[in-house]
Amino acid sequence: SKGRKAVLIGGAYIGDHALYAAKALATGGAVHCFELSSDSIEMLRANLADNHITNVIVNQEALWSVDGVKIQLRGHDSHASPELVDGKAEGEAFNSRSIDRYAVEKKLDRLDLVMLDIEGGEYNAIQGAASVLSRPGKDAPAVICEIHSAYIDWSNGLRSTPLCGLLIKHGYEVFAIRDYQGNEVVTPSHVELVDIDSAVISGPPHGFNLLAVKSRDRLDPKAFRIVQGVSPKLLKHRDPKIHAPLPA
Repeated sequence: SKGRKAVLIGGAYIGDHALYAAKALATGGAVHCFELSSDSIEMLRANLADNHITNVIVNQEALWSVDGVKIQLRGHDSHASPELVDGKAEGEAFNSRSIDRYAVEKKLDRLDLVMLDIEGGEYNAIQGAASVLSRPGKDAPAVICEIHSAYIDWSNGLRSTPLCGLLIKHGYEVFAIRDYQGNEVVTPSHVELVDIDSAVISGPPHGFNLLAVKSRDRLDPKAFRIVQGVSPKLLKHRDPKIHAPLPA
C-alpha cells in the first residue's frame, strides 16, 4: 500500500472489501465506493463507524458507460443486476456515473485500483473508464472485476469476450484469479493467476474474478504466481488437478 492514494469500488455492498482497502490507505489515501442498495449502504456506513474508518466516500450512483442516464436494479440483494431504464422504471432508479467523469470531478490524478462486482454491469463501467485506463504504465490502475457466464458469452474463450477484449485494447494483461467461494486456508499461500487462454471455464453457469495489470511488475512474486490449464474455481468436490491449488 506504500504510495497508494485511491481505490474505487463498484458494488461496495456492506464494505467487505472497502474496509480492508481503507485501512491500507489510512496514511493519506481514500476509498471511493459505489453502491445502489440502500440497505447495503446503511450496513456499510455502520461497519465504517464501528471500525472508526473515515477515509471512505460513499456514492449511491450507478457506474455506467455514460453520465446522466437512469439505471434500475433487477433482482434481489447482492445478486441484483443494473440495467438501463427503458421507459418507466420498475422501482427506484439511480443516476449513472462514469469512472472518467468521477475521476475528473474528484481530481483523482492517481487511481491505483478499480474493483467491480456489479452483476453484469462491469463491461459498461469499463467502457466509462477509457481515459483512466488509457493512462500509461504505473499511472494506470490495476483492475479486479467479476466475469460471469450468465451475463457474458465466453463460449469462444475469455480473450474473445467484450470485457477482456476492452481491457486488452487499453494495454492490459488479463488473468483469472483462483479462489474458493468462502474462507479457506490455502497452501501454498500465493494467489494463483490463470492465463486466460488456458483457463478451464467449461461447466454450468458460473463466475469468477479477473485481474488486469499493464505491467507484471505490479505482481509481487512473493504474493502471486501464474499458472496454466486449470479452473479459476477452487472446488473440493471436483478433479483436484483442475480445481485445487497447485503444489508448490
